[in-house]
Amino acid sequence: MDVAQATPATPGRPDTETVLRLADVTVRFGGITAVDAVTLDVPRGQVVGLIGPNGAGKTTLLDAISGLRTPTEGRVALDGADVTSRSAAWLSRHGVRRTFQRHQAFGWLSVRQNVLVPLEWRTRGRGLLGDVLGLPHRRRETAALLERADEVIELCGLSAVRDVSAATLPIGRLRLLEFARAIVDAPRLLLLDEPTSGLGPRETELLREVLLGLVERHELTVVLVEHDIDFVMGLADRIVCLVQGSVLADGPPAEIRRNPEVIAAYLGS
Repeated sequence: MDVAQATPATPGRPDTETVLRLADVTVRFGGITAVDAVTLDVPRGQVVGLIGPNGAGKTTLLDAISGLRTPTEGRVALDGADVTSRSAAWLSRHGVRRTFQRHQAFGWLSVRQNVLVPLEWRTRGRGLLGDVLGLPHRRRETAALLERADEVIELCGLSAVRDVSAATLPIGRLRLLEFARAIVDAPRLLLLDEPTSGLGPRETELLREVLLGLVERHELTVVLVEHDIDFVMGLADRIVCLVQGSVLADGPPAEIRRNPEVIAAYLGS
């Protein structure tokens, strides 16, 4: 199997239909409960939109899923295996990828170098001798990684700035760069935190098309925090509305749009 196309190792059964399972996940900061007993099952290939007012606990919930914060109570399972206490690095190497509200690009690196960063771990620890001698299998691995990075750069509309320093990019292209970095190494579960923030209409449509293509072709599972209601309602199979850390409503987009409690708490008239 090509290094660049390799599927991440899965910690549970490879054929399980439930990729992500949250059981009574609670996160507290001192006396403040940011996430309150959230239970959620996300099947393979489903796009789940998390909506709700500021302070509802959406980003904190993504932190708990991605290993950046260990839940105070409850359980997080990936492909049937308990990963509640796993680190963010471990989860990333097992296919859980994440973007953030604030851009996290390495400004001193080019776009191409940024996109290569998530692939670097696949060749780490292969032995110094191969690097020094430039052995053929090392050259093939490097070529495969570069090819994969360039494919994703093109997919995300960044070919024209491939060799440009990330620090010089406008916010819209920075967002697309971070998205490219999140998908370059075959994610199983993709966590996106306000990915359309700073994007123009054309960039937003590009993001939507790429996401839908990944879901349809590779059964990618996505959990998406988004305040652009039209975007998330048009993309997600299912919407979960959080209010004060708890699940207020969970259902198809059309049903959530009509839900009087969601309208009162978040959507408005």
